[in-house]
Parts: sequence; C-alpha cells; structure tokens
Amino acid sequence: MLADLPSEIIYHIATFLPTASSLTRLSQTCQRLYKIITADDRIYRLFIRNRFPVLGDTPPFWKDVVQAVTSRSRALDRCAVVARFVVPSNTAKVVGIRDTQRHDRPTIGYRPTVDSYEVWTGERWQDREDVLAWGAAAEIALRIKKTGTGAHETWLRFNDLEHVSSHDDVRGLHLLRPDHQSISAGKQHLIYARARGDVSHIAIDPDTATYHQQQSFATNDTEIHSLDLSTGSDPILAVHSFDGNISLYKTTTKDPQVTPFAQLEGETEEGTPRHFVKFLAPSRLAVGHGKIADTIVVSDLAEDRISTHRELTFEDAYHRSLWPGRKARVGAIAPLGVESYGGGTHGEVFLAGWGNSRVRLHDLRSPKMFEREYIDIMDSNPIYCIQPLYDRFLVGSGSEAVVNIFDLRMHNYSHYETKPSPSTSCSYDAPPNEFSFFLSHHPPNVPRNRNYGTYRGPIYTMSSPSPTSSTVYTGVVDGVVRLDFGSTDDFLGDNTRNWYQDYLDFDAHDLSKNASTSNSARHRRQHSTTGEGILALSGYERPSPENKSASAKLRSQVPFWSLSEVDEIRERESGWDRRWRRLDENQSWRSRGG
Repeated sequence: MLADLPSEIIYHIATFLPTASSLTRLSQTCQRLYKIITADDRIYRLFIRNRFPVLGDTPPFWKDVVQAVTSRSRALDRCAVVARFVVPSNTAKVVGIRDTQRHDRPTIGYRPTVDSYEVWTGERWQDREDVLAWGAAAEIALRIKKTGTGAHETWLRFNDLEHVSSHDDVRGLHLLRPDHQSISAGKQHLIYARARGDVSHIAIDPDTATYHQQQSFATNDTEIHSLDLSTGSDPILAVHSFDGNISLYKTTTKDPQVTPFAQLEGETEEGTPRHFVKFLAPSRLAVGHGKIADTIVVSDLAEDRISTHRELTFEDAYHRSLWPGRKARVGAIAPLGVESYGGGTHGEVFLAGWGNSRVRLHDLRSPKMFEREYIDIMDSNPIYCIQPLYDRFLVGSGSEAVVNIFDLRMHNYSHYETKPSPSTSCSYDAPPNEFSFFLSHHPPNVPRNRNYGTYRGPIYTMSSPSPTSSTVYTGVVDGVVRLDFGSTDDFLGDNTRNWYQDYLDFDAHDLSKNASTSNSARHRRQHSTTGEGILALSGYERPSPENKSASAKLRSQVPFWSLSEVDEIRERESGWDRRWRRLDENQSWRSRGG
C-alpha cells in the first residue's frame, strides 16, 4: 500500500501531483502520510519549486506560500477580483513642509507613479511588512503596514517645497529594497524625480517623521519623463528625460552628488520623446525607439560600456494604413522569469505594450521578432502599463479605464489551483478565458469639479509587492486602486475565511451590507488603507481576435452581501466567480457596477 512505502518514495510521488489540493487529499489518507507530508513543509517546498519555479525568492513558510499562489491562480481562472481605493489616513504624519502654496491651477488630476514591496519580518507567514509609496502631484504618500506580531500601520506625507506648481510633480519613484547597500535600519529609502529635473535619494524615518537627503543625481535640470531602477546587488538608476536622453547612474556610491556613468542620446519628433526605457535584468536594458520602423533595442551593460545585444523591428501595415504619420511607440515593457519557458537566466523574455493596443511576447533566444501577440479588439487605446502575475498578466489601457487580463499559458498547459475546477459541461456561460474590466470609479478625494460621470481615464501604472502577492496597486488619475485576486468562496468559506481575510486585509464589515456606514468602516477611513469599501466592477468577455464581428458579452459584479445559493450553483456550473453576473443585452455596461 502507498502508506507502507518509504518516505523518500512518497516525496518523489508527491512531486508529480498537479495541484495543492492533491497534496491535501494525500495527507488526509492516513496518519503516517499526514506526518510525512507536513514534516518541515518539505513537500510544499518541492511543490513550489516544481510548479512555480519563476517565483524566485520566497519566504520559508511553504504551506502558506502554496496556499497564496495557488489561490491566486484559481482566482485568475475565475476572474475573481476585489477592488478598493487606497486612501491616505487623515492622521498621516507630515515629513518636510506642512503647508505649501500652489502657483497654478491644474485642469486635470495628478498622474501617480507607484511602487511597493513586502518583506517577512518574523517567524510566521503573518509577520509581514508591506510598504507602498506613490507620487501625488508634488507630494509623496508613504504607507508602512506591519501585520502579525506588533501589527500597526503608519502613513506619511512627504514634501520638501514651500511653493509648488505642475513642474514639481513627481514623475518617477522607486522604493529601495531592504537588501540595498545604502539602507539605514528603521528607515525607508526612496529615489524620486520631479518634472523640473530634480532627482534625489532620501531616507525617511517613520518614527520621527523626519528625512535626510542622501544623494542628488545630476541632470542639468532637464525635464524628467520617467525613472527605472534595476534589480541586483548594485542597482542602476535610469533617468529618462523629455529630450529623449537616457542617463545611467550608480546608486551604491557614497558620493553626495552622482553623475551619470553612461548616457544614451535621444531623438525627438515634434517635441515628443522617442524612447521608453526598462531594465530586463541587472545589466540588461530595453529601449523603445521611434525610428523609421517601430523598434526595441536591447543593450547589455559591462562596467561603463553599453553594447547592443539585439534590435527588434516591427512594421504594422494595418496601423500604418490608419495613421500613416504615427509610429506605434512602446508604452510599457515588463520582464518575465524564463524558467516557465525552459531557460534558466533572466532578461531573455519580456512583454512589450505598444501604442497600437498590442502586447507582444519577445524571447531573445529565438530568431523571431516576437513569439505571440495579445490583442483586445474592443479597445484601440495605447498600452500604458503591464503587470505580470506568474502565468497571467494585466494590461492598463491609455483610456476608458480598461484593465485587460491575458493568459500566458499555451493550449493544454496545466494550471495550479487549491481546489478542483468546476465542471462546465452543463454551463450556459462560457468559462472565463479572456476578460477585461473597468476601473470606472473616481477616487473618493477628487474635487467635485473633476468628479463627474464615470472615470474613463488611463490606467497609468501597476505595482505588486512581491512574486507571491495577490495584490496589485493600480494608479489612476488622482488616486490608487488596490486589486486583490481572491475567490469569493475563499473569503466566505468556513475553513478558509480567516486566512484569506487576514491575508488580503478584509474583515466581516467589508463583506456586509452596511460596510460603508459601519463604525469599523469609519475607523478604517481614518486609520487604514482601504476606507471607502469594495467597488462594484463591470467588464466584458473579449471576443477572439479572429472573430472581429463578434460582440462582447457584458458582466457586472454584485456585492458580497447579496449572494445566494443560486450564485453558488452558477459558479460551479460556469467557472465564473459568483460575484460576476451576465448583463441583459439591452443594458449598458456602465449602468451597473460602473
């Protein structure tokens, strides 16, 4: 019998099990198998390394890691997403200048640039520190949230200017990770850039609400477009100016003023930058050019030298026929871990989003220009941001508040889940496949003169705190939306609700009918990150790119408190998370949940 086999053979057999639920059922067979499987979490560790190798560094709480990443995969299978605004606390500490004078009247809201990370600070999965920062016009909002032992949350607002205008807006921001050589204990370090050309490295002490400028980066006061920071032990800062120049700086030097060690000269066309810059690996850089053809140049950094590794060139005849004078420039690049594709090095595989609404998968080991193309035929807007989520990725559109979910898996490629997938043999609805949804709510703190109708602006940026996280922080005009990918049955299940509600920062009031008016909700508005309640989203099932005449099937979310057994049955039959309901053909998608 299986239970009589030696432990090593059982370990070997367990590595072939396809899902976490298979491990759980195996452990429930008898007491001996339970002891073998739960001993030191060894099997869960092997499961992660075999099934999710691209995760890289993960905390050593293997059973919890398995639960987190497999539930995220299942939530993405079901398009199960919960959206809430991140609202700075009314009691946030002020770092720097408290009262500033503004010398202009912006007609549009600010464009947030967002960064986040999480680290484990104790001996349990629950002992985490989640750090979130974003540029809010001329200020920087910083939230430090500790869970588990010593749980608390600190909000800070940083600004070092007495007089501000739109030229002082924060255009780029990167939190330095705890393993950076410049980190001081107990402080949060970040590098930020203002539009007018100031790029600085500061250290903020959250306990005393003070800061110290560690370094400044010489830019000759040229207007800043964006920043990017490489990973690795010696991170490199790339400063992208509006004149197209890209300057590279060391961030581990002790010099108070840092000059660039290398520079890529840019080209301009009618005052528009022709470059987009993104690090694919610690020493590999991808730059989008608007030459005669649409181009991505991949370069390698060796000491102070830059050498071209590969040049990818594209011609889109359809795009050219519609807009002869416009080039489909790169708007977003996101590197992918390549273990999923059979390799062992980073910087070889990446996604690129273009101004013609296409996302392409590139593999530098292949002679082809791209391996696959992802298109939402219902949305012709440029791509602004891409966020990988293991075997899926999110895409933020340049208008209409659209977020696309795309699947990286090829046909017949197995996915990993915590529970069996529901059968769809008797389903009226097609199972979730390609789906897009709208973040069409205005942030709660938007002035009334800008808060009319539904939000139909860009999705500017996305950030996920770690490879295991189920959360994506998403920047929209004047605010940040938190997207949590979790299934309704996990939030409501008798055996799972506590783990998931704690992990994704929910409580019973969030799921109740009176969530927005309860005492708990009012307390969270003052002291927590998500005080405005759960948003009802709407979206559409994307037609296949080969079927351009098909219409989109519309869906809208319902509140947790309104769910019934009928919704649970529909979920089992269709594969869709039970909060999604099909809309009547004659009903506008923006009339519900918009």
